[in-house]
Amino acid sequence: MISYFCIFLDYDRMRQMMNLRDKNNSRSGKIDKRIIFAIIGLGLFFILGFVFVFYFAKDKVKTLMADNLSNFQLGIRDLENFNFASATLEFSNSSDSLSSGLNKSLGSLSFLFNNGGPFGSLLDISSQVSNLSQKLNDIEGSAFTFLATGNGQNLIASLNSVQDNISKLNNDINSISNMFSVSGFDVFSEADLLSLRTQSINLQNFLKDFIPWFSSNDTHHILVLLQNPSEIRPTGGFLGSYADVAIKGGNIQSVTLKDISDVDLGFKKKIIPPQPLQLEVSRWRPADANWFFDFRSSASQTASFFEQSDFYSASGTKFDFVIGISQKVISDILALTGPVSISPSSTISKSASASSSQITFESDTFLIQLQKIVQDQLAKKSNYPKDIIKDLSIGISEKIVNFSDQQKQSLMSMFVSWINNKDILLYSDDNNIENFFENIGASGSVANLAQNFEGDYLAIVDTNINGQKSDLYITQNVDFQSQINSDGTVNDNLLITRTHTGDQSPYWWYNAKNQDYLRIFVPLGTTLLNESGGVSQKINPPISYKNNGYTADPLLSSIESTRKDIFGYPVSTYQESGKEVFATWAKVSPGSSTTISFNYSHRLFVAPADGVVYQFIFDKQSSVPRHYKFQIAAPIGFQFKENGLPLYEYETDNLPGRFIVNLTLKKI
Repeated sequence: MISYFCIFLDYDRMRQMMNLRDKNNSRSGKIDKRIIFAIIGLGLFFILGFVFVFYFAKDKVKTLMADNLSNFQLGIRDLENFNFASATLEFSNSSDSLSSGLNKSLGSLSFLFNNGGPFGSLLDISSQVSNLSQKLNDIEGSAFTFLATGNGQNLIASLNSVQDNISKLNNDINSISNMFSVSGFDVFSEADLLSLRTQSINLQNFLKDFIPWFSSNDTHHILVLLQNPSEIRPTGGFLGSYADVAIKGGNIQSVTLKDISDVDLGFKKKIIPPQPLQLEVSRWRPADANWFFDFRSSASQTASFFEQSDFYSASGTKFDFVIGISQKVISDILALTGPVSISPSSTISKSASASSSQITFESDTFLIQLQKIVQDQLAKKSNYPKDIIKDLSIGISEKIVNFSDQQKQSLMSMFVSWINNKDILLYSDDNNIENFFENIGASGSVANLAQNFEGDYLAIVDTNINGQKSDLYITQNVDFQSQINSDGTVNDNLLITRTHTGDQSPYWWYNAKNQDYLRIFVPLGTTLLNESGGVSQKINPPISYKNNGYTADPLLSSIESTRKDIFGYPVSTYQESGKEVFATWAKVSPGSSTTISFNYSHRLFVAPADGVVYQFIFDKQSSVPRHYKFQIAAPIGFQFKENGLPLYEYETDNLPGRFIVNLTLKKI
């Protein structure tokens, strides 16, 4: 075909050469000009025909690609939600449908698109992602078995295969955008592939650091924090018990479940505790290290305290990962396994709670039952009052190992829900791994607001101090009303009603007065206009920290140095995690309710205007059940494009870990 172009472009030169040959060789016959024009015309016919067919076919291919876009996008959503089986099906359907549709629509011309180019690259991507999803699905179904049965090398091989798959996928994704724009295949915008590209790069970076760590022949440790929501703390509960999981060569070497008091006893550092905690303790200890709402800060602090305790420092133990687990995880697993009956250790079997040889735990009641047994053991001055937790964990693990394929899929779906709802929080001191946790919503971070952030932010953080286990019987209603004003200010009214139903429990540890150190995280520069319902709490240092050689923690000190009391209110303010924090105390007795209200205002980056997107972000505290009602009112003369109304309302009992609302202002 290129030769036809050459004939056409060099026609004059060719004619001169032919005339010269005619003069020099009289025996040669004269070539008819009509033959030359016929050849040129035939070439042009083929060229124009090819161009016509290509562009006619390209439109068909673009239509075919657009028709299959939904399958591709559904596959991406499934990957985001860790639904690997469904993602495999969607991507496989997309690839098969594209290929068969191409052959059906274009027949013998399909070779023009099947090999290379944007369509071929899309087929490659669909195939690569389908293979990736299948491999992840296989890992999902076998990972726990591999770890528990000493077959970690198989898991490592699977992870290496996934890593190779991702590398090929990234190469295809990086080239396909340019192909689309150059060739005119504009069915997919850059945004269509952005999610897949982001996930792929994040997973690649994660595996790059995780596989060497996981496959190392050195012993590595994971700290699993079992957070008790009956005594709520910023990251989800008091750290009464924990597990030390040792990993070596891709296998679990040991799982040691311990009472955190062992670590506390070995922690000899003299560190000044947070001021509110001085009502309860004179020295900051590992059990109280999860003081910060940002899980990354709390996890790092907790791991550091553990490592400095004589309990671990003598062996040089370092914790590379920290996992926070709420009671919801255990409850959901028990709902999946069904009741778990265990034969408790000898110390527990003597308890009055264990009148038979076995104890049966069920999803809805296990936490109260565990607490009752532990309290009985403490009353008996048992050396190991929490051994029952170890017994229960063994019983649950034995059932998980024997899960059916359907139960494994259900467990993975639960895992996604736990991540989304902050029932599982993950931390690593490795930047690539921590970034991966952040990108999948598992890091428990406080949302980072851009300097030009146009919107509002809220987090409500409870901390039980000297309130026993009463939080299990606290219910809360949150009513948030926000008014966006034309001058660029936002006025918020927050009502929090706390009701204590512990009087309905026969156990004294639930009947105690609830004492909550309540913190409200709002945008920097927010001004408190009014407050009611909070109470003041005088805190005197239990000892002279200076005279007794105590030191201040750098992070805690930097936060508390910004602390100021607000005149006329039992409220202090300070800055933490890039937010303004209003702090007060809320106290409520069993059978009673109390309501705390905050009125405050902040200024937007720019004044409201037509088309401006206003964003509201709410970071939920793990393990704190609340009923939420949100109302956001547009400025006078505006409505929200999303609902066509000047008021956005949302009410729920079940928020994700991070709740984000984007509202576009539209001038009426």
